[in-house]
Amino acid sequence: RNDRIELRLAWTGCRSPAVAATIDAEARITLIRGDPLSRWRLRLEPKDGEVGLWQVRFPQVGDLGPPTGSTEPEYLAACLKQGTLHAAPSAGINTGDRYPSQYVMQFMTYWIGRSNLYLATYDPLGGLKDFRAESRRLGTFAMAVDHLPEYMGVPGQPSEMAYDAVVGAIDGDWYDACRAYRAWAVGQPWCRQGPLHRRKDVPEWFKRNCLTLRPDGKPETVLPAMVNL
Repeated sequence: RNDRIELRLAWTGCRSPAVAATIDAEARITLIRGDPLSRWRLRLEPKDGEVGLWQVRFPQVGDLGPPTGSTEPEYLAACLKQGTLHAAPSAGINTGDRYPSQYVMQFMTYWIGRSNLYLATYDPLGGLKDFRAESRRLGTFAMAVDHLPEYMGVPGQPSEMAYDAVVGAIDGDWYDACRAYRAWAVGQPWCRQGPLHRRKDVPEWFKRNCLTLRPDGKPETVLPAMVNL
């Protein structure tokens, strides 16, 4: 199509030194006219042997760090719980978690000045995946997404991403990355009904609630304590 370009990379008969099996792989990267974000998908298919796919890391963007001689500060923002900001990630970092759990949105972003590298997945069904930022060698780090295949561990079952991983350069910091993610998120089933205050499927008492507690412990201990709070 005139408005997009798709790059396909295929590998056949890939072998692992750890197991007697081969795997075929195909990656597709799509660029759309006027969009700074590239879309990435991957299909893996075990061809022989008793091999099951347990975890698929794709994509991994590595060797991240400031240019030689740069004195401008660098930051990584991750969607871990309420959000975390990491200064100088290339000096050493190991962060991330599972979405949708402790990791609450499907993106992380790294910037120096206003040069921002954005990594996300646009999965409307919210499937399990891990977002990671990890130091690989001195002075650099990598951002990556680990996907959990639908038939994880089942021998011979292929794995194909049904959603896009998204990589691209945007202008700005964590706030601008949030705006990029929001532009996609507001069109998804869990967000498209609009802001919470306008939704009719959420009771008024929930909207007006000013305090939520999530205590741990046995009911016979916790309930009396909550009543007396």
